[in-house]
Amino acid sequence: MQPTMHPTSVAITALVVILSAAKDPLLYRNLHQPPPTMPINDDCYVYILSSRSRTLYIGVTNNLLRRVTQHRQRKAGSFVTHNNIHRLVHFEHFRYINNALTREKQLKGWLRARKITLIEETNPTWRDLPDDLIH
Repeated sequence: MQPTMHPTSVAITALVVILSAAKDPLLYRNLHQPPPTMPINDDCYVYILSSRSRTLYIGVTNNLLRRVTQHRQRKAGSFVTHNNIHRLVHFEHFRYINNALTREKQLKGWLRARKITLIEETNPTWRDLPDDLIH
């Protein structure tokens, strides 16, 4: 014979799931309709910066030229400043910020060798690319 849950226990369990969903967007989406489509933003970029010794930094921005300039201003205490990372060696353009964020997370999860392969496919000499953005 299967044990049955008391109606109060069922209600409490449902409340716990609903409260958890409020904190976890993935769980929320599973309980309700998917969120509305993100608005188009034609200027979303995932980028990779490098130092001369090829220490890498991956980021996302909606204004690539401005963001690279900010990195080059070298705020004290930042990872980029500490490691002298200032060369833009790779970037990808996206229409939707959620796609850019997903790609950033994907790249950050890759092994270093795979990131280097990605950079060298489009920029084999690791030249600094901001001039490409201006022209």
